[in-house]
Amino acid sequence: MEEGLYSNLGSKNISKTNKQRLSFMGSEKKYLSELKKKETGPVTEEELRDAYMNELKSLLDIKELGDLVKSLLHLEHQLEELSMDLDINGPFPNLKTLYQNLSPVLLRAYLEENRDLEKSWLEAIRVSIEEEIIGLHG
Repeated sequence: MEEGLYSNLGSKNISKTNKQRLSFMGSEKKYLSELKKKETGPVTEEELRDAYMNELKSLLDIKELGDLVKSLLHLEHQLEELSMDLDINGPFPNLKTLYQNLSPVLLRAYLEENRDLEKSWLEAIRVSIEEEIIGLHG
C-alpha cells in the first residue's frame, strides 16, 4: 500500500490547503476534455499528466462539499473514458491514490473538528487533492 503524507492518523495534523504553492506545477492550461480533440499526433504521457494536474488544481477552487464530490466523480468518469480512447504506453492517471490518502484524512478531520463536519471534510478532500498534485509533480 502506498503511504501518503497524511496516512498516519496518530501523528499528522491536517494542514490547510495552499493553492499558491501549487501554482508553479503544470505548464499550459490544458484539460482532459481537450485531449480527445487533439489533432497534432498522439497524446503524450506528459500532456496527460499536466491535464490531469490542471483538473485537480481546478477542484481546489470549489467551495461547496457537494459540488466538490460531484466534480471528483466527474473527473473519475472522464479518466475512465479517456483510458479507453487514448493509447498511452505508461501509467494512466486514476484517483486510486487520492482515495487511499483521503480515507485517513477524513477520519482525522472528524476527530479534530467534528463540530463543522462539512467544512472539515471539504478541507480534507482539498488536502488529498494537493497531495495527489504534489505526487504527480515529482
